[in-house]
Amino acid sequence: MKVLVLNPASSNSPNVVRDQIFGCWCKGKEIGGMQMPPLSLLYVATVLQNAGHDVVFIDGAAERQRFLALLEHGCDADVIIASTSTMTVNEDAQTLGKIRHNGSGDRPINMVFGTPPTFLPRETLTRLGIDIAIMGDPEDIVIDLLNEMSLGGESWKSVQGIAFRDNGGVVVNNMRPIDPNLDRLSYPNRSFLPDHDYFNPVVKRYPYTVAMTSRGCSGKCIFCTVPRLYQNVIQVRTAENVLGELELILEQGYREVIFRDETFTMFKKRNETLCKEIIRRSWKISWICNGRLTGIDKPMLALMQKAGCHMIKFGVESGDQGILDTMKKGTTLEEIRRIFRWCNELGLDAHAHVMLGNVGETYETIERTIEFVKKLNPANAAFGILTPYPGTELFDRVARIRPEINDGSQCDLKCLHTAKFFNETFTHIDSDALENWMKIAYRRFYWRPGYL
Repeated sequence: MKVLVLNPASSNSPNVVRDQIFGCWCKGKEIGGMQMPPLSLLYVATVLQNAGHDVVFIDGAAERQRFLALLEHGCDADVIIASTSTMTVNEDAQTLGKIRHNGSGDRPINMVFGTPPTFLPRETLTRLGIDIAIMGDPEDIVIDLLNEMSLGGESWKSVQGIAFRDNGGVVVNNMRPIDPNLDRLSYPNRSFLPDHDYFNPVVKRYPYTVAMTSRGCSGKCIFCTVPRLYQNVIQVRTAENVLGELELILEQGYREVIFRDETFTMFKKRNETLCKEIIRRSWKISWICNGRLTGIDKPMLALMQKAGCHMIKFGVESGDQGILDTMKKGTTLEEIRRIFRWCNELGLDAHAHVMLGNVGETYETIERTIEFVKKLNPANAAFGILTPYPGTELFDRVARIRPEINDGSQCDLKCLHTAKFFNETFTHIDSDALENWMKIAYRRFYWRPGYL
């Protein structure tokens, strides 16, 4: 089949990262001009190409003119597969509908994957630009789905992990069980990407790319979609498999990698093998990863740095222990202080993600959090307003009080992380004050003598 794998551009932001939504950081918007290759779509395009389908790949955020031509003239693909997110699903559906309207006939069939189709498949399919919702990890599902469609008939309707409209209603099939063996996936084919240097302000060496060595997280944070998104299954690649991809990345001319894993540091033994082998092979590659504020020690941080790691992003969230406990963060203020101290001693940049407007938040806890983050002295910090995403325990709590949140239709780029969003249901802070407090936090962190 002819397949267009699409990262839709957004009219609300020059770049939107759809392939991971923790519900807790980066405001869901462009940060410092950041651009990120769409890794999840690369995996989808690669598995479909390997299965014999005719695949075209468009990153609308990086290929603006090509995307505008697609909007104006449509395409001759049988199927469009796009990633979507809580913050963009309304606009993405309109985009897909417009592409079909400006094309010819009743094709293409529009499919989406991501958090909305996984957690709200029925609601996702109320948007007429979307025909099929793919729930959970997309790679195995899209192969089965397109192979069945290639046969003609309606056998595709029995594929696990999809939802679709049928006879005036919506059919939601059973979820497809997660295969924890990520080594089964082929390395993403980066030749699909445009001849374009993606910019990211925290990257030190260009060109850079993105990679993934695991999926899932053992945490239970009430604000995060990750555990439910992966059905509480931890998927991890072996060191040997990751090394094979890194070797290919170096051969392709990349000089830095951002590992998109939710918690790269969780796999200590695997990472020891990985880092020691990078050092042994004398690879000149730098990298960035996300870390969890538990289960990591100073020798491991030192080894990571020696292997090329120059930044770790941590979810600090709050400087109040009671709030950390309420959100089920599973860490302590002392653990956070210790890890940031180690990073500073090693010269390893530590990035702090911080949320305001948490469950039980008060003006006093916000003050405490700002001062706590300043004393941590991270390389940089991002402050955002806690947003209840579908697929989280927090969202479920809010829905019991304000059921109008349930369909997810009110979530978009205009509110997420930068404006109040049902926060009055779980915090003691006046909702109108939250936006101002976020600005205050940024000013007090970045405009201080010790930082400037």
